[in-house]
Amino acid sequence: MELKKVRHLWKRLLYFDIDTDYFSLVDKICWLFAQRPPITKNRVYKALWTVLSVLHGLQYFGFTIQMIRCIKRYPRDVSELTTITNMIVVLGVSVVRGLCLAYSHADLLKLKTFLNTKSCQRDNASAFQLRKSTYQKINKFLAVYYPITITNACLYSLDTGYHEEVFRIPYLLDGLPENVAFPINVLTASLHIPWGNTVWYSATQLLSLLLVLRTELKIIIDQFKHIYEDVAVNYVLQPSDIKQLTPQQKTEFLSELSSRFKYVLSYHSEFIRHLQIFKRIVSLNVCFLFVVGAIIITVNTGLFILEPSIEQLPLLVVSIQFTTEIYCFCTMFQKLDDENNQLRQYVYALDWIHSLDGLTSKDDRQHCKTIYKNALMMLAQVKDGIKLNVGGMFSLDLRTFTELMRTVYSLLTLMMRTMRKS
Repeated sequence: MELKKVRHLWKRLLYFDIDTDYFSLVDKICWLFAQRPPITKNRVYKALWTVLSVLHGLQYFGFTIQMIRCIKRYPRDVSELTTITNMIVVLGVSVVRGLCLAYSHADLLKLKTFLNTKSCQRDNASAFQLRKSTYQKINKFLAVYYPITITNACLYSLDTGYHEEVFRIPYLLDGLPENVAFPINVLTASLHIPWGNTVWYSATQLLSLLLVLRTELKIIIDQFKHIYEDVAVNYVLQPSDIKQLTPQQKTEFLSELSSRFKYVLSYHSEFIRHLQIFKRIVSLNVCFLFVVGAIIITVNTGLFILEPSIEQLPLLVVSIQFTTEIYCFCTMFQKLDDENNQLRQYVYALDWIHSLDGLTSKDDRQHCKTIYKNALMMLAQVKDGIKLNVGGMFSLDLRTFTELMRTVYSLLTLMMRTMRKS
């Protein structure tokens, strides 16, 4: 019976139709952990968000005090200091990245609305399958990713987060009876669990958007790639036999081709405009990810190498998660740029630029002129690519990821030498 319920839930999770919201599951998971009040009239939800935010704020304030105490204490416990500093940095960056998304909330909604319209090739079967596959990839990713994240947060909360003095509320528990201090300590440690969702809020939102953007671009490219053949099939058996058409048929063919081309160009232009919105949303957010991610990956990996243990394993998992997120951003944006550049090749290769000669009709010449003009506009849109310069310092591609990993390796080597000497 339970297995049937699980199967039914899984089918519901993966069910997709043309009006399905790509981001329904992402938003359901993340709404409580966003750095802005939830958009709802339900006072219980608002109260829950407020209480959780206040408790997290107090906990973060307590971590800061504990870090100061660790710095002033002599002799210093290096492992304790790096652990609390690591926690403060990870949580602080997640909040700042969440605030970036909260600031861009209107743009975020505008972008999601555009992607959910699915207006390009809305009735096309292959486009539907591609969108369905993307939706299912997002939900499968979340179904695997968040249980791992929550499990990691639970292990950290109930082990290191509970037993280590550095994670306890400073001064408050001193002198309190055990029956009073115990539940407070359990509550403080348990707050690490929802922090696990807060830390990866930006990743799930932005990577989901990037995956859907890539899908829409694929659909545009597919329609553009086959537009000549799709129009020609209505008039001749082979696209190469266009010259055999009667003058009237040729005029109708060129009119339909011009109209189809104009539609694809229009949707691609709209796609580029919304991609610029995505760049605005993601630029500062990913800049924080790259700068702090390098530090987190280095420190957490180094701590685990120096003292490999079950207690240090959650730190290594966080390091792997940061590496994975950075890698996904770099690879997905590079693929987006590579696929956009395919349009340039198709514009040059398609027959309408060099094969539609010998036209005597004024309408024919006008249609060809419009097609050629639109081809130039398409080339202008794709010639500069769609690369994203993060913080104005580096582009989001695999080369940047490789350079970042080299930097991490150098920092890790330096850290290991320093720690061993001390």
